[in-house]
Amino acid sequence: MNTPSGQAYNRDLYYQKLHKRLSKDGLLDAPVLGRKVTVIIILKTIEELFNVPSRLVRGPRRYASLSRYRKAACWMAVQWTSHSLTVIGRTMGGRDHSTIWHASKDVEGSPHLFADIIGPCRAALKASGFDVKETTI
Repeated sequence: MNTPSGQAYNRDLYYQKLHKRLSKDGLLDAPVLGRKVTVIIILKTIEELFNVPSRLVRGPRRYASLSRYRKAACWMAVQWTSHSLTVIGRTMGGRDHSTIWHASKDVEGSPHLFADIIGPCRAALKASGFDVKETTI
């Protein structure tokens, strides 16, 4: 995994930075245990860990460099939130529910391509006290 500065990946530093950012945005105001994950929290986690702006992940552009992050975010939202595909699609930039379903199926079909995104996101959210389901990816 690459950090913005090209240094070795320092997991603890990123988790602290993510926790500070989520606290600043008011997303950690829930009770400490069993916090529910939302699509916005997933997008902010990807933004912090991989230096990918969430506005680009949600945006209408179809950059190949962003498609893995977008598909992984869709899969995480389907698996870890209680939102419907329609609500996830609206939050992901006004996308249709079938787009979210298709992205989720792409991740399930090739989990090895997305493990480097989903694994660190799961670990960061768990470290921040969010309720994240254990999945096979």
